[in-house]
Formats: sequence, structure tokens, C-alpha cells
Amino acid sequence: SLLSVMGDLGGFRHDDIKSSPLGGKFKPELGSNNSIAFAYKKPHLMIRTIEQGKTTHGAFSNDGGITWSLFHSEPEGARGGQVALSANGSTIVWAPDASYIFFSSDNGNTWQPSKNVRAGLKPIADTYKNNVFYAYDAEQGEIYFSKNEARSFERINHKLPSLPKWKLQDGNLRAVPERAGHFFVTTGAGLYRSKDYGKSVTLVNGVNESYLIAFGK
Repeated sequence: SLLSVMGDLGGFRHDDIKSSPLGGKFKPELGSNNSIAFAYKKPHLMIRTIEQGKTTHGAFSNDGGITWSLFHSEPEGARGGQVALSANGSTIVWAPDASYIFFSSDNGNTWQPSKNVRAGLKPIADTYKNNVFYAYDAEQGEIYFSKNEARSFERINHKLPSLPKWKLQDGNLRAVPERAGHFFVTTGAGLYRSKDYGKSVTLVNGVNESYLIAFGK
């Protein structure tokens, strides 16, 4: 199945990419969808964010995006942003736009701010280790690492290129499926790789510019 979210139109689950979904758009629709994530070890568990006027909602699904239920609460001042879900689905992490990272261990009923990580960063879940999350600071060229379900982070690398604010979208960290501690980082310039939770980060040979990365089967 292909699950997608987008502005204005909400989101869809396509079980056949050649035909329109029989169920139509995700319910509840409410408005623009900003982000979607799933648990790699339990892919039927999913979360997404929904922007409705001046308010933002979060929703979770226990059946692969067929049905959705709204979180009982959102982080204080939540607006858009990016979400991540731990590999086993037990921890939701949400970074609203221009805000700090928050985590929830009770399916979105309550939220707490993550410690030792600056505002404006996007959380990424490790696809294998349930307690591990990352956040890449493209402006400073630094990677943040959490090993306690996003309760707190620590800076682990200071050697990557820094990007000006108008190019921050070129800096992206992506975790490799089913590989603990393994991720790639695009920097607008070189492509970087780590296999040990960021303790060491190496430049990938032969890549002059990198902006976004994804992984096939």
C-alpha cells in the first residue's frame, strides 16, 4: 500500500496505485496534512499531523491507515511540523514548526519536551532500536542522538557542512530500514553515512551534491 499526505487535500491510502481509493481521503479530513510516519517493526501503527485553520491535530492508526483517531492532546502551541514513531510504536515524537521536540509515551494523551536539543530540528526514528531517535541540525552541521526514547538528546558530531537558512531543506537525515544505528545525511554538498549511531560519520565517495535520499526494497 502507498500512504501519502499533502496540503489542502489531506491524505490517501492507495492499495492499488492505478485506481482511486475506494474509501476516499483519510478520515477525519479536517485540513492539510503535514507529516506521516509508521513503526518499522509494526507497520500497521501510523501517525500523522493535520493543520486546520489556526489549529493543528495529530492522529494515530492501528490498522495501516484505514481508520484514524485523533490524539487527545497536542504539544503546547503545536503548528504543523514533523512526527516520528519509534520502531515498536511505543513512542511518538513531534516537532511542531519553529518549536522544540516533544515526545509522548501514551499515544498522544500527554506530551513532554525533549531536553538538550534546540528548536527547529526534525526528529527521525531509528528503524530497529526502539529507544533511539536522531535530529540533524543542518544549520550548525551537527547530529543529535537520543537513546532514551527522545527524553533527552546529545550532540555527537560536529564535522558536517553547515547550510545557510535558505538552504536548510537540503539537509536531511534518513535511517536505513532494519539496520540499527545506520543512517545517511544529505548536506547539499557531500553525502555522509554512519553505521554506529553517529559515533563516526564518513563521506560517501563519488557524490558531489546531495539533497534527499530514500531506500528501495
